[in-house]
Amino acid sequence: MSAQAPPPTRRWLERRIDAVTVRVRAKPGSSRRGIIRVADDALVIGLNSPPEKGRANDELIEILARSAGVPRSALRIVRGATGRDKLIAISASDPDGISARLIELAGAGQKQRSLV
Repeated sequence: MSAQAPPPTRRWLERRIDAVTVRVRAKPGSSRRGIIRVADDALVIGLNSPPEKGRANDELIEILARSAGVPRSALRIVRGATGRDKLIAISASDPDGISARLIELAGAGQKQRSLV
């Protein structure tokens, strides 16, 4: 008998009944904008904006909202507003769809990263 490997865990993403929470590591001042990769149990997102006067947080919310296909008002920073490591809650009527979309984009970010 061969044992099947368990599916990979995604500790950076948690689905709930009406929301999805995402652990994010922001990289302000990055030359690449968008989802870069998954590392250290967080989704690494590159931001062009500097970490001044909330500009990086605004850009982060914009990127995640577009990536998840939800309005900006559906996102809120639960923890880490002034640091690089953040916990973002995405309110959603379809948390499974949002989760699948973010997982797909995170995988694409990893593939792009490995080719560079």
